[in-house]
Amino acid sequence: MITTARQTKMLLPGEKTRCVLLDIRGVRARLHDHDEDEVLGLIENEMVLPWAWNIGLGSLREIRVLASCVDYYARTGKRIKISWREVLAEIFTGITRPYLKGRETRLILNCGSDTVTRLLKAGELRPWAGTTWNRGRNGSALISSESFVDFLAKPERFVVQPEEML
Repeated sequence: MITTARQTKMLLPGEKTRCVLLDIRGVRARLHDHDEDEVLGLIENEMVLPWAWNIGLGSLREIRVLASCVDYYARTGKRIKISWREVLAEIFTGITRPYLKGRETRLILNCGSDTVTRLLKAGELRPWAGTTWNRGRNGSALISSESFVDFLAKPERFVVQPEEML
C-alpha cells in the first residue's frame, strides 16, 4: 500500500517556530562542531549558553537551551546578554492568554505529552483554574502561565543560574 505524505505547515520568511527551547540534539544541530559533552561544557563550564534548564524530574536530566542563545553563540562565539524579561517575551511570543494550551507547552519545552503530564502530576506545572485533563486525544491540560514562569524561574531548574537572575 502506498501512502501519501501529509503536508505540514511551512514557515514563511520571518515567521518563528514555537520551539524556542532546544534539546541537546537541537543545539548540536546548530553547532555542527560540538558533541554532547562539548555542548554541556558550553553550558556548565564556559557559561556561554546561559539560559538552559533541566526540565526532567528526579535524576532524569532533560536539558533545554534557549534557541536564541545558541544562534547568537553560533554567529559571534560570545555569550548573549539578555534579561529575564526578554527571555519570557521570547518564550511567550504571540501568547496573550493567562494560560498555555498543552500543544504550546509541548512545543515551547520541546518535549512530549508524557513529560508535561509528569510535570503536572508532580505539581511542577499547574492546570489553569477550572480545567481538567487526562491522557489521550483532546485531553490536554491548559497550563497556567504563572505556573509555567514559576517552573522556569526555580533556581534548581537552571543548569547554571544566569547572572541576570542573581
